[in-house]
Amino acid sequence: MSTPSNTSAQVTRPSARRESRATVSKLARSNRQLYPQLAPDGQGMLAAIQKSLGEDNAPSNQGVHVGHVRRPFDFGRTAMLKMHNEHHSTCIEAKKAATVGLGHVDKNTKKKLDKLCRVSWLHTMMQISEDWESVGNGYLEVVREGFKANGKVTGLHYQPACDVQIVIEDEHYNSHFEIKATGGLRNAIKFANYNDLDSFQSRPAGQALEGKRMSELIHFAQPSSYSRYFGVPFWLAAIASIELVQSLKQHQFDFHQNRGVPEFMLFVMGTKVRAKDWAAIEESLQAQIGPGNSHKSLAMNLTDPNITVQLEKMAMEGSADGEFFAKMMETLSVNIVSAHRVPPPIAGILIPGKMGASNEASNAIMTFQALVIGQSQENFETTLRCTLGTDKSLAMPDDAFVFRTIVEEMAEAMEALAPIDTMGRMKEELPEAAAEGRDLEDGVQKIAKVAWDKETARNFLRSVFTLAEDPR
Repeated sequence: MSTPSNTSAQVTRPSARRESRATVSKLARSNRQLYPQLAPDGQGMLAAIQKSLGEDNAPSNQGVHVGHVRRPFDFGRTAMLKMHNEHHSTCIEAKKAATVGLGHVDKNTKKKLDKLCRVSWLHTMMQISEDWESVGNGYLEVVREGFKANGKVTGLHYQPACDVQIVIEDEHYNSHFEIKATGGLRNAIKFANYNDLDSFQSRPAGQALEGKRMSELIHFAQPSSYSRYFGVPFWLAAIASIELVQSLKQHQFDFHQNRGVPEFMLFVMGTKVRAKDWAAIEESLQAQIGPGNSHKSLAMNLTDPNITVQLEKMAMEGSADGEFFAKMMETLSVNIVSAHRVPPPIAGILIPGKMGASNEASNAIMTFQALVIGQSQENFETTLRCTLGTDKSLAMPDDAFVFRTIVEEMAEAMEALAPIDTMGRMKEELPEAAAEGRDLEDGVQKIAKVAWDKETARNFLRSVFTLAEDPR
């Protein structure tokens, strides 16, 4: 523990008048923070997060930074934001569920890998995907029999991205991973890159670990030009909006916590209030602070005719505050989900003017799958195919790691529910409807069941979107 500064104990006692005003100011509000402070005082959250953690390493003569790679941003603070904003959390959960939550197309993949995981393969991939969406990186530990490079895979486990560090060993870009132990870097737990265990134990960084327990890590990283080694999530631009939402909510919380009235300053003028009277004022004011204590009346009897009480409000009141809060929250919420590239309907945000659009959700899902989820799935599938897919002990086929898509899930739902024909199709001209073989007296009817596959579902949805947007 550090020794306190000598200046901290040298505090000059204020005069009676200054002490009185300071006490009134303290009584006028109750301070309770809704969110933990992720940034130091006087610094914005984005600025604090962009201050990366790690060690400074001078470049070697070969032009390569050898040692622990500095992270491009603070993983720990960034991951905590999931508990600070509901829209940010919803976006992460929506992308996680859509990317890996629907499982693999090949059902045998789950059966084969479940027995290697602590809970299940889906549970492990959901954990990795959450890190991938939160901090742009995810890690899968691969344990082999006898901890040997040629041993068969006996365990697949999640490793938190916030704990893993990348270490560059030499100018040839040989690297390994470390997780800090309680003893510091000297006692760090080391992991080899996938399929690099033999080579790592032959290099200076891993020679002392030969024959000891050692696992490999598979690194899933969101590609970015910001870092050569780490992934960087694209939603970081929303941090300023997340911080502003916190400020707005804290403002509203403080308003209701402090008797539901604007902040004020209380002046007692004309004489010095006796300590006994001041204690009574303090007790009366504190009795009205907090939930369940608002809208109370306060009566006081000041017998000194020279005393004047003046109350100065420090903030405006009225409906304008509520309207401003609602408009700001709506704008900031859309900004946050836009940074995530998640369509507002999927994030639970209803945009005025589009709430009655029958095809809004379907359009959003198709766009979401094509522009966002498809890329993430391809990244996961490629990484797994180039690592676990090459392991002889697992003997996985080439397409074993292909994930199911939202479109396929919708296709199965259509087959199970036999959905009702759309109102868009009912707006067709009579000759066109008759030419398609439609009985004009049937009205709205259920579509005949068909063998839904990915291409059939896409064609059906495209026809629905086209007809629903037809100006006729």
